Amino acid sequence: MAATMRGGNVALAIIFLCFTCSNNVFLLRSSSASSPIDDFLRCLSGKIPAEQVFTQSSSGFMAELTSSVQNPRFVTNATVRPACIVAASDASHVQAAVRCGRRSGLGMTASDCHDLTWLRAMAFISLGAADAAPEGMLRRTNNLGTYVKSKSDYVRRPMGAAAWSALFSDHLASNNAGVLILEPHGGVVGAVIPDMATPYPHRAGVLYNIQYGVFWWGDAEGESSAAARRWLDALYAAMEAAVSGKPREAFVNYRDLDIGENAVVGGVTEYESARRWGERYFMGNFRRLAAVKGRVDPGDYFRNEQSIPPLLQPY
Repeated sequence: MAATMRGGNVALAIIFLCFTCSNNVFLLRSSSASSPIDDFLRCLSGKIPAEQVFTQSSSGFMAELTSSVQNPRFVTNATVRPACIVAASDASHVQAAVRCGRRSGLGMTASDCHDLTWLRAMAFISLGAADAAPEGMLRRTNNLGTYVKSKSDYVRRPMGAAAWSALFSDHLASNNAGVLILEPHGGVVGAVIPDMATPYPHRAGVLYNIQYGVFWWGDAEGESSAAARRWLDALYAAMEAAVSGKPREAFVNYRDLDIGENAVVGGVTEYESARRWGERYFMGNFRRLAAVKGRVDPGDYFRNEQSIPPLLQPY
C-alpha cells in the first residue's frame, strides 16, 4: 500500500502480488497530508500491535524499511520516506490497514495514473520519474547503490501443502527475505510448440518456473551482500527436491554464474566446460546452438562467461 501526493491530495494505492514475500504496508508522507496520516495511525491503534507499526521517529524504522522494500527509490536520500510502515503478520492486519486508509480519506484518483508507452514505462521504473527520458537507461552505472542476485528453477510436479508451509516458515517469513516469483507454463507453450522448435526447451510437462531474487543496498561486497546471498543459497538448496533434476533446469534470462562459467583455452571457449551451464538453460538444444556458433563464429570472437561455445566437429 503506498500513498503519494498528487496536486495536494493523498492517493492510496493497494497492490497484492502473489509472489511477494513481504506483507509490509507502506504509506508515503507529504507535509500537507499530516491530518490524514495522523487519522490513519489513530485508526490502527488497537487493531495492530504497536510494535508492528513503525513511524519515521521509531528506532527500527530504517532497518524495517531497508529489509523489506523492493523498490530502490524508497531508500535513496533524494526521495520521500514512508510516513509509516505496517509490518503485517496476519491477514487481519492488512484488512485493518485498508479500512483505516479509507476512513482517513486516503483514496486514488485518475490524476495518480500515467499513460505511458512501454519504453517510457521502463524508464519510469528504472529512473523513478514519469517524464524520465529513455536515453537515461543507457547509463550503466549504479547510482542507487542497489544490487540484485537471481536464480531460477522449473517445476514439473506439484508441491504439496507441507512443502509450501515449510518454504514460508523457514525462508520467506524472515525479515531479510527476497522474492519468489512463479511464472505458469502450459497451454500453447507446452502442448503445441515442440521443445526443439526454438532454443527455449522448457515446454512439455513444465508447470511453472521460479525466479528467486534478493536485493541489498550499500556495497557490492560486504555483510549485506553476504546475508542476502546466504538467504538465496539456503532457499535454492532447500528447493532441490521439489524442482526438475538431471539436469536441474534454469532460465537463461535469469543469468546465474553459480551454475558454471566458461573455460577459455587458446582464445576459444571449451565446449565441455560450457555444457555444465548450457544444458541447464537449453537442454538438448545446447549442442545445436554450439554447432551454429561453430559455423558463424568459429574463432569465438563474441564471448562472455556464459556465451555459447563453438562446436567445430560435424553436428
